Amino acid sequence: MRPDPRRFPVSCVLRVDGKPVRIQLSPAEIYGGPEGAWRVRVNRRWHDGVDGAPLYMDRARLAEFMAGLLAAGPLEPTPRPEICADMRVRVWLPGEGELDVGEPVMGWTYSEPILANDGCWYVLVSAAGRRWHARCEDVTPLPAKYQAGRPRQWMKNREAQYDHEH
Repeated sequence: MRPDPRRFPVSCVLRVDGKPVRIQLSPAEIYGGPEGAWRVRVNRRWHDGVDGAPLYMDRARLAEFMAGLLAAGPLEPTPRPEICADMRVRVWLPGEGELDVGEPVMGWTYSEPILANDGCWYVLVSAAGRRWHARCEDVTPLPAKYQAGRPRQWMKNREAQYDHEH
């Protein structure tokens, strides 16, 4: 049996809005990450990127993460975006760098919106021959007349519900 490579040389418990939050740090090198960085667990769950890949933090990013936890207090999640699976959308194609923005292209959603650890909503999209998790703010649904059956009905139900409430 292979020994468990996890080690947590640093851990702490924070009280955020009166509830304990356990933070554990493990050296990133164990998981193939850069030397001097850390992999973080929050309440016994890995704090990974939106694509599920391990997220490694250097000291500056770790300090920013911890300060964000302490300053956050009770968080009100942003409302769920009006997007569903199998919806025709216009989405900004990612550029070469992580933060670069490419061009808008037509595509499809492959999932419901997902609220990630960073507090942003993401949706799995397919466009221009590739799939990726796009931030919902970079995704614009096409009008109902351009949607397939299920998303079209979903949009009409949302409109009827909105009209009924107002």
